[in-house]
Amino acid sequence: MIIGSGQYFVGLLVTVLILTPIFKVPHIFGTILEIGFAGGHGTAAGMEDVFNQIGFPAGSALAYMSATVGIIVAVVGGILYINIAIRKGYCRNIDASKGIPEYKKSGLITDEADRHPVATATVATESIEPLAFHVAVTAVAVLIGWGILFIVRKIHPVLQGFPLFPLAMIGGMIVQIVSRPLKVDRFYDKKTFDRILGLSLDLLVVAAISSLKLDLFLANFWPFLILMVFGVSWIYFCLVYLAPRMLPVNWFERGITEYGMQTGVTAIGLLLLRLVDPEYKTDTAQAFGFKQMLYEPFFGGGFITATAPFIVIGLGIWYSIIFAALIMTGFFALSWFNGWVNINPHRTANR
Repeated sequence: MIIGSGQYFVGLLVTVLILTPIFKVPHIFGTILEIGFAGGHGTAAGMEDVFNQIGFPAGSALAYMSATVGIIVAVVGGILYINIAIRKGYCRNIDASKGIPEYKKSGLITDEADRHPVATATVATESIEPLAFHVAVTAVAVLIGWGILFIVRKIHPVLQGFPLFPLAMIGGMIVQIVSRPLKVDRFYDKKTFDRILGLSLDLLVVAAISSLKLDLFLANFWPFLILMVFGVSWIYFCLVYLAPRMLPVNWFERGITEYGMQTGVTAIGLLLLRLVDPEYKTDTAQAFGFKQMLYEPFFGGGFITATAPFIVIGLGIWYSIIFAALIMTGFFALSWFNGWVNINPHRTANR
């Protein structure tokens, strides 16, 4: 929560102190940091109508580019820091003698012993293709979100640009709630949903990059570059300074997973986790999953992300900065009074 709200705090503060006075960009310019980094390309795509409605069409193009920078920072920076951490003994299950498996470096699994099935059939192919079944379930969730969006946009004219993605998340929750009493969820295969997620993300990234409006990006190149420098610095500070002090157990595994999600997307966070904890021997995957249930409804594509430009316009930039600072302070206090914060941590992992 501190990293996510901190992206708004840093982005808006840099905007009001540097970017607006020098480059005359609007205050909502600072929101593209979290929208692109924690939100990713999907969130940037969903925010296009919002930016167009509030009169800042460059916002969507800049959010796309912010998401692209975030993915590069997540993958390149994450793997670089993982190699450093392995040599310094930060990882619990991997040391310098083992290193990162070769197939994870090349991306090609040449050894048959390392290959694994990516999905499991839960319905008979004679009745329906298993992939088509899972795509249909996903589509139902999106359609429910679309229906909610239709109602939301009827409430007030200011909500005409409200994005679909947080409501599609609600649609997914509704599908899960309904599926359990009907006992349909036993035919859901998580790995198949993961493959749908991976394919959708790959197509979305390619489409987003190929549809970038370079003229709008180039017109805002220098303020964008400055914002990215401060944004990456904030994420790096959280990984190397806050993570070992605020995560009492398996700080590096949990920190690098959060680093990947906060700069790229959830899938990249889990990818970095697989590099340092390939068999999920630590509690990181479970902790990350529980955290997502509380975090995602608000940041990284949640309601605060979706409404951030409206919040900045409605509250004003200084009150928005104070709002972000209060969230950061509140969650740090929660950690402090629960005894989770260790100012002088022992970084080396206890194996």
